[in-house]
Amino acid sequence: MASVTLAGALCAVAPGAAVAAPQRTTPIAGSAGFAATRAQGTIAVELDGSTLTATPVGSRACRLRVDATLRLTGTLAGSAPGITTAIIDAPCDQALATPPGTFADVFQFTGTFTGTVHGRTAIAHTSYAGVTRAGGQVTAGLALHGGASAAALVKAKAAGVGTYQGHALP
Repeated sequence: MASVTLAGALCAVAPGAAVAAPQRTTPIAGSAGFAATRAQGTIAVELDGSTLTATPVGSRACRLRVDATLRLTGTLAGSAPGITTAIIDAPCDQALATPPGTFADVFQFTGTFTGTVHGRTAIAHTSYAGVTRAGGQVTAGLALHGGASAAALVKAKAAGVGTYQGHALP
């Protein structure tokens, strides 16, 4: 018997036996044997205007902070209450006087998702960050971690509904 090490494990191999390369499954810590699969659905952002604060950033930009809730349907189904912070490419008086998406911005949301991932109950830290172009077109990344895991690309309208596509692990 000869021995060979595959993926850190010492294996015995009979002389003359063919040794096939192991298939890569890329296990993810905490996955309990589940494999990441495609995830897709819709995302809606609800802003709580009563919590909105605005802080000037120089003379041409404004930092907005607002409580928000992400509502997800599809592979990821549930909600994530949290906080959104955005840097708007406009003075605060103009940013506050116009609908979301009127001016370009960069934003970041952090919260906690509660719901299901591939039909399995899940709770996870949630990050949603991206860019809004003037006119309201949003391109962003959505990530769940610390429980269920997901990574997805989001295309949406500012403070509205969009779609996500990526991969998820219950």
